[in-house]
Amino acid sequence: SGEHSCNECGGDGEVDCSNCDGSGNVEDAEGNEIECTECSGSGRVECGDCSGRGDVECDNCNGRGEVSCYECS
Repeated sequence: SGEHSCNECGGDGEVDCSNCDGSGNVEDAEGNEIECTECSGSGRVECGDCSGRGDVECDNCNGRGEVSCYECS
């Protein structure tokens, strides 16, 4: 197929939010726990490596789904 599961998100298309470490909440200036604005409280954000698709193009075949043999080509 020329693609494989994204190593960053494990094929989920989402990763833990780095702003709230996946909790969905952050502390405001007064120390109150509030909803994280980066992930809207879900604790998850779109994976930047696969743009939320869950799959990435294979580096070995450049997405073609096959590799060339350099000895016999």
